[in-house]
Amino acid sequence: MGAKHYAARDITSDELMQRYMDHVDAMTGEGLHSKSDIAAELAYRDALINELSEKLAKYVALVEGDSSEDFLYEFRDIKSLLLKARGEQ
Repeated sequence: MGAKHYAARDITSDELMQRYMDHVDAMTGEGLHSKSDIAAELAYRDALINELSEKLAKYVALVEGDSSEDFLYEFRDIKSLLLKARGEQ
């Protein structure tokens, strides 16, 4: 089976507990009850996180090199991905 992907998480902080409850409420309200449905959502979010991480690395490199035109292009691209992640685009 190999290394585990999931660990027991301490979600006792107010912020994490609120996020947890928001997810439980949303999954219940949207009918996401099966592992398959939840895994599909996690796969989508994993891909988005990877894409954002790559964009952020490019952005940081541009900030360090301060190439203004490329800097603004990458910033707009990251902003667009973040809006997409939040369902605002």
